[in-house]
Amino acid sequence: MRVIKYFKSNKHVKKFTGDVFFNIVAFSIYIIGQQILLLPILARNTNDKGFSSIVVFISIFSIITNTLGSELGVTRQIKKEDDENKGIDQDGYDRFILYLTPIVIIVAVTLLSIYNFNLKYIIVCTIVIVLGNFRLYLAAFFRLQKNFIRVILQNVAYVVGMLIGLGIFLLTENFFLPFIVAEVCGVGYSLKKIPFRKKRKFRWQQFKLDVSRIGKTFFDLGLIALLINTMVYFDRLIIYPILGATAVSVYYAANSMSKAVTLIVNPIHGVILSWLGSSKNYNKQRILKITIKLNFPMVIIAAIVSWPITYFALWFLYPQYFEQALSFIVPICISVGFSVACSLSKGVLLKFINSRKLLTCYISYFIIFAILAMPLSSMYGIMGFVIANLVARIEQWVVFMVFMKNALSKGESVN
Repeated sequence: MRVIKYFKSNKHVKKFTGDVFFNIVAFSIYIIGQQILLLPILARNTNDKGFSSIVVFISIFSIITNTLGSELGVTRQIKKEDDENKGIDQDGYDRFILYLTPIVIIVAVTLLSIYNFNLKYIIVCTIVIVLGNFRLYLAAFFRLQKNFIRVILQNVAYVVGMLIGLGIFLLTENFFLPFIVAEVCGVGYSLKKIPFRKKRKFRWQQFKLDVSRIGKTFFDLGLIALLINTMVYFDRLIIYPILGATAVSVYYAANSMSKAVTLIVNPIHGVILSWLGSSKNYNKQRILKITIKLNFPMVIIAAIVSWPITYFALWFLYPQYFEQALSFIVPICISVGFSVACSLSKGVLLKFINSRKLLTCYISYFIIFAILAMPLSSMYGIMGFVIANLVARIEQWVVFMVFMKNALSKGESVN
């Protein structure tokens, strides 16, 4: 009863809860469109090799766009208060996303070439990745304004475009068309709603100034995001050359809905940052205590909730892989529990913990997974990747808890 009374009487708590809800709705729309509608239909209308190529493309897309476009938006949120105190406008971030575009193109073309995509698909996929990088950055602009309704509408525009592209795919059998039409619609909506200032021509002095102001924080966060997303998608990328196309399809089918649960929760750390960045009245000690206290219950709840979702989704969406993937569900769902807890803690850690310390956590996670994945996959096949991911995820969660407890006891701050 005390919790209910506190919730009703505290307008900030109610507003924050509402923002979290809208953020979850926004990303749920994206996940439903891609994971429940698009990919199962593509899986049933392509062979294992074609579907594994789609899975590889999505993995490359996610690593690049989450590392660059999304994290630039997170950097903007983190630096908002500091920029305001120094009287610095944030137009530099809009220029910075343009500076990143050549890097996006080079990395995308290189990775797609490594996985033997033909020239036509390399061009189409690279365009999709460039547009996706803009879309994720623009979504962060809406979060910065706490305008989560527009985040929802951005994802609605994306799904509408995806459905149009899916209809074209069923007529032409070009399975990357749904992605490019979806991105065009998502970016198009965002550009109509964001009042960009008129930009001047490229100037070298302005470029150096933007890099000096934004580069360090963005590099630290981008490197963390690179490690996170490489670990999230590393298993899919490495299974292909080791175990083949069929193994990629089976593993993706088993893991898709559990990953969807994680992906829905992931953007919430952006909501947390937007509130911590704009509020000057938060109690650091109280926030850390609550986060620590709720962490293990979050692990349990997320693991339990993800199990029936994963089981039903596998049976309904990917019946052709159901028997082969069934044995992976339990360890995958436990891993999801720890992943969700880490994701929700990330917003607090980014505000109160030095980003270099957070980076060491992800480096250790990466090393543990990489060391375990190769020998375990040789011995146990796909199950080896599942076990390696679970062990590495538990290690990450333990380190997160240690960092938060140390910050609580020593009064550590990013400043």
